[in-house]
Amino acid sequence: MPQKKKQKPQDHVEEESEPSYDEDDSMSGSENEQDLDEDEEIMVDFEARSVLESDRESIKILLQQKLAAFQQINLNELATIISQQENLGNVINQAEDEDSEKQDGDEPNDTIFGVISMVDLNFSQTKNFSCEFVKFLKSHTNQENGSKLDFYLHKCSYIVNERFLNIPPGISIPMFESLLDDVQKLSDDSANKKSEYWLFLSRIFTEEASKAKHSSKLNAPETQYANPEEEIFEEFSELKFDISYGQKMSKATGGKWSKDDPTLTPSLRLLIINTNKVKDALEKIRNLIK
Repeated sequence: MPQKKKQKPQDHVEEESEPSYDEDDSMSGSENEQDLDEDEEIMVDFEARSVLESDRESIKILLQQKLAAFQQINLNELATIISQQENLGNVINQAEDEDSEKQDGDEPNDTIFGVISMVDLNFSQTKNFSCEFVKFLKSHTNQENGSKLDFYLHKCSYIVNERFLNIPPGISIPMFESLLDDVQKLSDDSANKKSEYWLFLSRIFTEEASKAKHSSKLNAPETQYANPEEEIFEEFSELKFDISYGQKMSKATGGKWSKDDPTLTPSLRLLIINTNKVKDALEKIRNLIK
């Protein structure tokens, strides 16, 4: 059954726009290049709403950013689970322009820029996905981490926190708060409400160690989170380990594609946090974003 829309917190964010380019003016060279502003920004309003079954394919696209390289994870099944969970989680889409006149027959704007939800790893209806997901996690770490993981998995939910990279982290606060509110409204026998731990799979980029310009010592590699707020969740985590993409995903270049920019190696970082610490993490995120 399609879900009714429920009002969610809105967040005003800035999104970088692409420089305009007119093919007819391509011969004018540097004169037109002076008119292009790389740092030009436009204001875009986003809003959050409940997840609908019709969001399934859009959710799958968001999941592919991080997980498409791993065939063990069935993204079709995961997207179906997320889209069919009633009153749990939300998606981001662009807010309707109140000043624009909507014509009869106009299709609603269903483009999704982000999703947040959770999947209990012990719920009978998600058993097939959960079994393969756990096998994937254990096959990409050592025996010690696998044993530690067993302690948490029987009381754990996987947190799906995906959005396109140009969506600022500030929008994550109302989304997480809305998710917590959804969990509180679940029935007491709900598997997701009983979860004591949240499991994140964060996409990170690590700079390759290089020599400092004026020192013989190696610089410590820096790690960047695709979703910056998840770096704060790491501070509150009880277990963490990295999962390598191996040769499945090419390396990236930071900055503006200069030869001097650092090379970034992508990987996944598993984080497990006690649900009692989630509000503390969100409070710290909120204070950092102010």
